[in-house]
Amino acid sequence: MLKTMCGPLIGIFVALASGVAQTPAVSQGALQVSVADSSGAALAAASVRYSRLPGKTVAAGGQLLPAPGEASVTGQSAADTNGNLTVGGLAPGAYAVCASVPGAPYLDPCIWRQPVRVTVSGGATAVQPLTLTKGVFLNVQVDDPAGLLGTPSAGVWDRPKLLIGVMYGNGAYQGLQLASASATQRAYQLAIPTGVAFTLRLFSRDVAVSDESGAAVDVSGSRIGFLGAPGQDLTFEFKVSGAIAK
Repeated sequence: MLKTMCGPLIGIFVALASGVAQTPAVSQGALQVSVADSSGAALAAASVRYSRLPGKTVAAGGQLLPAPGEASVTGQSAADTNGNLTVGGLAPGAYAVCASVPGAPYLDPCIWRQPVRVTVSGGATAVQPLTLTKGVFLNVQVDDPAGLLGTPSAGVWDRPKLLIGVMYGNGAYQGLQLASASATQRAYQLAIPTGVAFTLRLFSRDVAVSDESGAAVDVSGSRIGFLGAPGQDLTFEFKVSGAIAK
């Protein structure tokens, strides 16, 4: 009986193994991005970010997550001196592409417009030009002589003791990035478009803040209006004047 069954079983295993071996692999693709300014001049060393958009999603914990089997791909790299970047080995699908230029106030489409969307196909190279508009830098300097803001933390759940951002349009909000920090001073920066009415907002439950004249700033949500002009960076200076009693 055992001898009789071995033959058919071996045949089944061979057939299964043969079927697996014959399953075609998903062909990967590539993405070629060229970054330039509005005049067409290449933006050397632009920082390009790309992220695959899942074709199918599932709801979990109030969020939409990639469905099982969906490839998750994200990356960031610098363009060359001609503003070009080619990334290979990408799973086919739709990708969101964004870019910024370190040290220059070019506007990141992921922040101020919509991410550029491009489709990557297997065995092919998707070519996508990116045109970045130049804005101006908004700089905010905060003196903290007593070190009340503490050490900056990159923890996801850590709450900063001071939040700085701008509001514009119909209530849209964009936070400023911490550009540098020392024991007694912090510098925040954001590239912003010109000709747009902004409101600078400061939030804190921990420290009191004063402006350049020494006047107290409402840290429950200050409203300092300003408008950016082409070619003119903006700078605001504040000082941490003490701790908020709790």
